[in-house]
Amino acid sequence: MSHQNDVVPPGAVPALPDADDAPTPSGGHDAAQPSRKLEIIAASVAVVVMTTFLVLVLQIDLRREADAGQMDARFWPTVLGGLGLTIALWRLIVALTQTPDERDDLERLQVGGVTRLLASLALVVGYMAIWELRTFVMFGYNFNLFVFITPLLLLGLLLIYGARSWKALVFFPLVSTAFIYLLFGMLLRIPL
Repeated sequence: MSHQNDVVPPGAVPALPDADDAPTPSGGHDAAQPSRKLEIIAASVAVVVMTTFLVLVLQIDLRREADAGQMDARFWPTVLGGLGLTIALWRLIVALTQTPDERDDLERLQVGGVTRLLASLALVVGYMAIWELRTFVMFGYNFNLFVFITPLLLLGLLLIYGARSWKALVFFPLVSTAFIYLLFGMLLRIPL
């Protein structure tokens, strides 16, 4: 590690500062400090999101009610939502009662990261808006919109985050969409 006050002999090239010695945007040289406030906010947001998720799960329309002892389309989302809410509540309790976690493992913002995030959000919002249409009619046939727009969503996300292999750009969206359609649309009979 180099220091600002080191004497450099005449004719010598001064050493560059280490990456750890680079100033932060606030002018200091240390990592992000633990923050109880940030942990409480994050845990509270997680509790609200998981509670909203559970409320929405209980409103899933079923094509048919499950018989006694059988699982319906609400079962696994309810289990996952309950588990998520339990973890979020536990995290909130930890944030309120214990010292905050260290934040020295946080990475700096990457160039283009905010742009990729905003592009992803725009793509997902557009996907959800189009998906609300459910079906469309072409040449007298009724088509399920899900099987057309989901591969396009996944392709867009892959392109935004830097996938360039033709195999990833073709097979991942198609296989993922087929799996989701078979599992939810056919086996669990959830209307997509």
